Amino acid sequence: MKREHELGQTAEARKRTDRDLRCIGWGLVLLGVLMPALVTVENTGIYRTLMNGIYQGQEIYVLLAALKLVVLNAVRAYPHYMGVFFLVETFRGMELRRRLLASIAAVGILIPGVYLLINRIYGIRYDFGIPALSMIAMIWVLAKIDFSFVGLMKKGLMVAFSSRRCNSWT
Repeated sequence: MKREHELGQTAEARKRTDRDLRCIGWGLVLLGVLMPALVTVENTGIYRTLMNGIYQGQEIYVLLAALKLVVLNAVRAYPHYMGVFFLVETFRGMELRRRLLASIAAVGILIPGVYLLINRIYGIRYDFGIPALSMIAMIWVLAKIDFSFVGLMKKGLMVAFSSRRCNSWT
């Protein structure tokens, strides 16, 4: 009851919000799987920029191609990371230990699952290293901490900003 009072939501309103978050979350996870088909290396001009750098002997174009690739990977990653984050947010009505276990299972299965599915469908092999593991850890931490006075929008921005920072490491 205290939790409902803090959030200013009735149990019915909370159920509707969780249902909406689940729909948005699954939609974003699906969009994350489709992103390699929508945002490609060809339609972002990465190859053209790289070839210009090689043929003209200009290192700046090679660096620009690398920067474009980092941005491409960040744009492709935003949907499924945000989708998993929204799905994990629906667990906040659970008791802490159960919520943590559900969050670990959801994040630990969905994010690697999206990358495996992308590899299977498009033949793109992402290095599932420190950046991805850092984002998984961040989502778990955000799921565990009770931000009573922090809205979903601010938490979402934290995930988006951190996703951008972590993707710039690769």
